[in-house]
Order: sequence, then structure tokens, then C-alpha cells
Amino acid sequence: MLRPILSIQSHVVMGHVGNSAAVFPLQRLGREVWPLMTVEFSSHTGYPGWRGRAFDAGLIDECVAGLQAIGALPRCAGLLTGYLGRPEIGEAALRALARIRAANSEAAYACDPVIGDVGRGSYVAAARRAVAALSRRGPRIVVAKSLALDDTPADALDMLAADETGFWRLRTPKLPIAVNGAGDLFAALFFHHWLETGATPVALSRAASSVHAIVTATKAAGSRELALISAQNELVRPSRLFAAEKV
Repeated sequence: MLRPILSIQSHVVMGHVGNSAAVFPLQRLGREVWPLMTVEFSSHTGYPGWRGRAFDAGLIDECVAGLQAIGALPRCAGLLTGYLGRPEIGEAALRALARIRAANSEAAYACDPVIGDVGRGSYVAAARRAVAALSRRGPRIVVAKSLALDDTPADALDMLAADETGFWRLRTPKLPIAVNGAGDLFAALFFHHWLETGATPVALSRAASSVHAIVTATKAAGSRELALISAQNELVRPSRLFAAEKV
């Protein structure tokens, strides 16, 4: 039986970002998820007219303390965090991690920093050096996705992962569509598959393949919200499997 993941992320009423992009896919793969919300919004904030509110850090502390009080934390396989929004939310997430690891020393932590998107966010030009520099600061595994490197074809996107065995690269076709939540979905799937297999290239391959298939289905549906329900079988058995290669 797969151990649960505590997922501290945002949530939207309509659409699939944050926990709305992570919980169902993980459940579909047989992984129990404990979703803890940092915000509750009506939709992705890219939609004009969205509404909602952010929660305070104290709520995270209270909920995790409650899990500790009922003896749930020793069963927790790890913590997944996405967009946190404010420093105090990040500090609360770290306190949650400390509680989890006090109950289960083998618990893992997957941090999706939510840096941004091409044309809208902040990116570094030297991906391999940046990944190596981040690895030296402590993370066992670092993954950079949606990369356009010097040798990346115009019709493709690369991903780069680093662990104790070295660097792994995976390439998928670039789809002419902008969707909400693909990065949140990838982070959840990668964490699940890594917890299950302990193998970075396997986790990278399975996660990237499922995300590509879901985005392909989303494009076919003419939507910007991930087709997680209609294409849910792609989470379990992707139509096309992309392999990670050692570099």
C-alpha cells in the first residue's frame, strides 16, 4: 500500500492548478493525498474577474498539529509544496516538514518553486550549471523543465534532472498551447513515481509522458484547463512513453 503525501498548495474551484492539479492524479495512481490549501480561489488568476482569498500560516500549523495529535504523521511518505505566495507560508511548510520527519525520518520533501513561464517568468540561461549549483545546496534531486537549450529544436522542449548518478535529459514535442497547471501536475507525478521506484530517470519518463499526453488531450478539447478527467487513463498508462537519457 502506498503511503500518503501531504500536499500544501493552492486550490481553485474551477480548473486544475495547485492541489486541484495534484490530488486527483495521485489518487488515480493509487496514492492517498492529504491536501492542505494555502489559498481558495474561484479559478486561476489569469482569468479576469477571479475571486477568493489566501489563508494564513496559522491554519497550516493547526492542521498539521491536528494530524500529529491523531497519530497520522508516521504514515506520511513526504511533503509536496507548490506555490506558497508569502514567506510566512513557506516557514509554516518547513515547520510541517519538521513535524513529519520527527514522526518518520525517511519522509521526503518535493518543492516546486513555481518560477514562472517563458515570456512571463524568470529563467536562467545555463541550465546545467544552475541545476548543479542548486544540487550543491542540498537537494538530492533537481529537475528543470520546459527548457529551450542551445541544441533544443524549435519544435521541442527539454527537461533536465540531476541526482547522485549524474544528469538526465528528456525531450518531448512542443505543443502549440498554453495551459494552466501542467507544472503542478508534473511535480505531483514526478514525486509519486520517485517515491514508488527510487529512480530519477524512471520518474522523469513517466511523469513527462503523462503530462504530454494530458496536454495533448487538452489541446484536442480546445481548452486551457487540463483534461484530467477525460484523459485520466494517460496518468496510468501514457499513450507514448518518452525516455530519459544520460548526459
